[in-house]
Amino acid sequence: MVITMKRLLGKLMGQRGLKTAAVAGAWVCLCLSGCGIGGGGKDLEERKAIIDDYKTIILAKDQDSARFDQALSILEEYVENPGAEKKEEVSAAFWAIADQMEADSQGFAPCQVSEDMETLLTNQGISVVEYESGADLRYTELEDYIQSLSFLGFYLEMSDLDEMAMEDLEAALERYQKYQKVQRAYGYTEVNYWFAPWGEKEREYIEEQVFGQLTSLEAEDETWENDRDAVEKKLNGYLDELEGLLDELAEFLGESTEKLYEMME
Repeated sequence: MVITMKRLLGKLMGQRGLKTAAVAGAWVCLCLSGCGIGGGGKDLEERKAIIDDYKTIILAKDQDSARFDQALSILEEYVENPGAEKKEEVSAAFWAIADQMEADSQGFAPCQVSEDMETLLTNQGISVVEYESGADLRYTELEDYIQSLSFLGFYLEMSDLDEMAMEDLEAALERYQKYQKVQRAYGYTEVNYWFAPWGEKEREYIEEQVFGQLTSLEAEDETWENDRDAVEKKLNGYLDELEGLLDELAEFLGESTEKLYEMME
């Protein structure tokens, strides 16, 4: 367990920049694919078809986010009501979620749009390559969730060593909850960026078919922006928050795991 945790910590410390780059990469994809959207005379049915396709992408990401939310909620219940019996119950439910996300990651298939969808995207000025790349970011996000669950699972297993170990679990949980809240907001706002310049009818369709079906992705600021620069400002704000929270998380994990190692020696 100690060796595994050290490897995980090293991976996090070494990939802090990669994590930020992955999130920023989504932003770059959106920037590149956004050019040309919103010209006059575009067919509403084409846009609805694109929204329907995008819906499958964002709802899959929303499902992953919801599962991570559930794992955090399970741990929160344990922190509030600890005990040997409760720990056994929580551990079973927690690792079942981790195993499911691992299976989803292993079964992930890169996005490849159909020829018909490729034509629609091209007609609407959306880069097919960047659209597919944006969809494939789900794999990176899944891997991040799995790594986070590994860290949290370590703290869960160590939580009954003493009072400090339980406090470490609670502190780790709090930090991941803060990080997840910003991640959810970023994912929600990302939808706005893809379709910002489109008209009111498309906006209503997005509200019904996408936002109306999300169970996890959400933002305190749900204002729909028609100007892509305004959406960019929001996204950049979330990126800054994520980077800061990731630095804090890495520092905490390094300090707390070192103390746990000393206790176990």
